[in-house]
Amino acid sequence: MDWSRAKTILLISFLFVNIVLGYQLLAREMKQGEPVVNAEEIAKETTRLLQEKNITVPNGIPKDVPKLKEITMKLNSSYNKDEIIKLKTPVHVSSFMNQIIPREHSMKMDIPRLEEYQFDSAVSKPNAYVMNQIFEGMPLFDVTIQLIEQEGQITSYRQAYAEIDTTNEEKEATEQKVISPYIAISNLAENILPSDTIIDDIKLGYHGLQFDSPILILNPYWRVTTSAKKAYYIHAFTGAIESTQDVGKEQVKE
Repeated sequence: MDWSRAKTILLISFLFVNIVLGYQLLAREMKQGEPVVNAEEIAKETTRLLQEKNITVPNGIPKDVPKLKEITMKLNSSYNKDEIIKLKTPVHVSSFMNQIIPREHSMKMDIPRLEEYQFDSAVSKPNAYVMNQIFEGMPLFDVTIQLIEQEGQITSYRQAYAEIDTTNEEKEATEQKVISPYIAISNLAENILPSDTIIDDIKLGYHGLQFDSPILILNPYWRVTTSAKKAYYIHAFTGAIESTQDVGKEQVKE
């Protein structure tokens, strides 16, 4: 498939989506009277809202607000994310899942490109460990390896792998600062989360609306997971809550 033609079609679709999302964020700010002035005020207002609803964040809220840009990825057809592949030699579950796996471990496990993935404890579950493909230090939430455990050993896996467009056009795309995670949490707490929610994890990464195409445009998202095994995706440029997901299940659009 031609990258340029596919990207043009997807960009037109995303233009309409982003117009709607931008309007939602603008309407929210107008409703509040005026945009929040600075990071300190945002943090204070979010803390107040969380306390009112008894929503707790035991691991804290991230501080970094980097500059990122949308990226274009193409799923590699050599990897079938629905196919279960058995390992020739089962491997014991160990602490290496807390980091990007070194190449020597990758070779021992006989899983292609395993060193390009990182363990994601927030969406893993007993007997099924999820790893996200990493691009420039950021997880691709939709591109994963699922390691399947039996009796303390990894015996098989499912894998998806994406190729990222690194052409000059993509490299020259404009970066912009993502919204504060406090804004994402405030929006979520105000509109979605019930009282007494426990937020287990807040992570910045790439996510995309799902189309019937091997080529997807991904934007930065704040992913918020709770003790109720819900994952929420908040657009990191607009602040809009775009989708929720039951951890371990397929994505459900709002």
